[in-house]
Amino acid sequence: MGRAQEGKIRADIAHERLVALGFDDTERTTRRAVADAKAAWRAGHADAIRLVRART
Repeated sequence: MGRAQEGKIRADIAHERLVALGFDDTERTTRRAVADAKAAWRAGHADAIRLVRART
């Protein structure tokens, strides 16, 4: 859905693309969904994040 930016996605860009596909809910709904997805990803990758931070 998005450009390759090291796995990053912006909710405003995602919402624009979803609207183009016919999504008719609010931007706030998209922001919440993206925030939930990012939190779930971080929770599943916490060990990798700590390892990267420890090396820097």
